[in-house]
Amino acid sequence: LEMDCTHLIFLDADMVYPRDTITKLVVHDKEIVGALTFKRCPDFNPLCFSGEPFKMTQIDPIPEELFEVTATGTGCLMIKTHVFENLDYPWFEFVNHEGNLVGEDINFCYNAREKGFKVYVDPNVRTEHLSQTRVNWNLYQIQKGLKKQGHQGFGF
Repeated sequence: LEMDCTHLIFLDADMVYPRDTITKLVVHDKEIVGALTFKRCPDFNPLCFSGEPFKMTQIDPIPEELFEVTATGTGCLMIKTHVFENLDYPWFEFVNHEGNLVGEDINFCYNAREKGFKVYVDPNVRTEHLSQTRVNWNLYQIQKGLKKQGHQGFGF
C-alpha cells in the first residue's frame, strides 16, 4: 500500500504456476481473483467453496469459465490493493467459529464479501500443489472418477 501498487498477488512457494498466470488473472479486472488451486493432501479437492460463511460446500463440478466463489485459498490469489483499504486490519487471521478453526485465507474471503467484494476463480489457470506428488487437475479427475465408482479415493 505504501508503494502505491495496484495489485497484490500471493504465490505460494510449494506450488507450480503456468507461465501466463499473472497476465490471465489481471485481464479479468476483478477485485479478487484466483487460479484453480488444490488441497495438497487427500482428498486433493480444488479450493473452491460456495454457500454461507461457516456453512460452505465444495463446488463440484468445477465450471469451465471464470466463476464466483464464497471463498478460495491464497495459494494463487490476486487482490486489487484498494480492497485492503476497505477492510479492517488485520486482513489475514485465523478465527475459531464454534470450535472449528477457519484459515486466514477463507476468513479473508468472508470479510471481503461482507464489505461487498466478490471473489472469483479462473479454472483455466490451473496450478499444481507440491506434495509427495503433484496435486493437479488430472489427479483430481482420477480421484473423482474413483469416488463415482464407489471407491473411497486414494485411501490415505
